[in-house]
Amino acid sequence: MDELKLFLKRVGENIRSLRKTSGLNQERLAEIADISPTYLGEIERGKRNCSIDGIRKICKGLGIKMERFFQLIEGEEKKPLHSVEASVLSCSKEKERWKFLISISVKEDSLND
Repeated sequence: MDELKLFLKRVGENIRSLRKTSGLNQERLAEIADISPTYLGEIERGKRNCSIDGIRKICKGLGIKMERFFQLIEGEEKKPLHSVEASVLSCSKEKERWKFLISISVKEDSLND
């Protein structure tokens, strides 16, 4: 597999993982990010090369900084924080998820400083 295809696959896998961790389906994330669900699906499958603006919109919809998103793609961390988020969120009530995401995001930012 060439380098670009591998990169697109990692981008898509990370978007899908973060989306699922956030409790969003493709349609909802596409709506939040103001992109088509079909386009999002193609990105997640590594079939489309998403623009920087598209990545920015998706990251905003996921509540993650672009810098953090690319760190996850490049594997700069041993254990992605989104795996911790999944554990916390599975224990929380649906309507309380945003509070956990915000607190984890704040802690995440302080760990990266």
